[in-house]
Amino acid sequence: MSLYEVVFDTEKLNKTIKNCQKKQEEPDFFLDKKTVKKIGAELRNAEDKLLVIKNTQNLIDDSQTILEMLENSDDNSLFDELNKNLSFLETKLQVLKIETLLNGRYDKTMQF
Repeated sequence: MSLYEVVFDTEKLNKTIKNCQKKQEEPDFFLDKKTVKKIGAELRNAEDKLLVIKNTQNLIDDSQTILEMLENSDDNSLFDELNKNLSFLETKLQVLKIETLLNGRYDKTMQF
């Protein structure tokens, strides 16, 4: 498991996804609309977060590869690609940082 996966607790997200899917498979699950809505939202939220984390990790990996390629090349297009990736990563990581900080009980609904 990478440091990135530990920081963003992908294991917890995967467990949440599995638990939600398991609840959805229960025979009487769809009889309670409140539960359907709650579990559906929880599942979508966990899946969305996991996708963002995986995509960001892929971008980090791609950037590392480009950096290694740049060590053996003078190709300016690689440099431009790396700059683009790093700029996007900086923005994405700031968003993830804020989402992580606002992960408390009342932060999702902003109710006080």
